[in-house]
Amino acid sequence: MKIKTLFLSAMIIGQSAFGQQADVIRDGNLTAVPALVAATTLVSTNSSMIPLRKDAGVAILPKIVGTNAGTANVVFTFSVSPDGTLWSTTGPLTYTLAMNGTNPVVGYKNFTLTDVNNVRYMRLSSITNAHSANILITSITWSYFRN
Repeated sequence: MKIKTLFLSAMIIGQSAFGQQADVIRDGNLTAVPALVAATTLVSTNSSMIPLRKDAGVAILPKIVGTNAGTANVVFTFSVSPDGTLWSTTGPLTYTLAMNGTNPVVGYKNFTLTDVNNVRYMRLSSITNAHSANILITSITWSYFRN
């Protein structure tokens, strides 16, 4: 009976250790992002890079707040790179987030693997503020999950 129990335990441990790959979760905060974007302006920036994985998308969660009442849009534009040196200049990835006056807004954008497959890096390249007041950028967080 003990041998049978030991054998079954070894089988279960072996399957969990070798049968499937572990899930991969990466996340971080973008750096080199302006803390303030003036009203009705476009600010160019080259944030820190987000390392991407083949066959995995990436989620972006910016946290922003306006300095007065208003609901205009803020557009985040991201560039991509195959090597971390050569960057797209057309900003193929954008995310539009509506302000909510002086209330903090945490947005969510999932760029799917179709959007970012076969490039190795992405970074924030510009922020367009259509809001009638300055906006404060508290953070821009990114994450991806792949099993």
